[in-house]
Formats: sequence, structure tokens, C-alpha cells
Amino acid sequence: MDHITDPEAFDRPSPADPTTRLNDMLAAQAQALDALFADLVGHASANITDFPAAAEAYARLAFRAQWNCRASVEAMSRLRYREALAARQGDAEGRAGQ
Repeated sequence: MDHITDPEAFDRPSPADPTTRLNDMLAAQAQALDALFADLVGHASANITDFPAAAEAYARLAFRAQWNCRASVEAMSRLRYREALAARQGDAEGRAGQ
């Protein structure tokens, strides 16, 4: 995954559900950070023998990108969980009123 699947998604008008745009942004951020992680790991491995200090710096940046990617995915998961929870509560309220 080294590219954003739908970069034009950010130019579209906002959908009725505001969390859709947020999910799109978080997904794009996670993809970009994943690609950055892979690139930085490549730089670290290329420099490990000749420039170990530079390789360590690249590895630290790679791990930071990986951590931020994980945080983006976790944020998407929490957002979807809240949406599902709200939908279930709405269904429960609808059944209770009948």
C-alpha cells in the first residue's frame, strides 16, 4: 500500500455523515505513514554498515512512523466502534418506543 486509493475524496462535498470524511483522512494518513515506514526502513538497512549512526536515526524515524500509523488505525477503529454503538442504541430506542 504505497498510494492513496482515492485522493479526490478530499475534494468532494462533505457527506451527510461527518465521520465519513474523518475516516477517509485517517485511512489516507495511515497509508502514507505505512509507505514512509517502508521507505525509512530501506534507508536504514542501506546505511547500516557504512553509517551506523545514520541507520539508527532512520530506524528511529521508521518506528515513529509505524507508531503513528498504528495510532491512526486505532483512531479509525474507535470511531467505527462509536458509530456502531450509536446505531445499536438508536435501534434499541426505536424498539423501546414501539
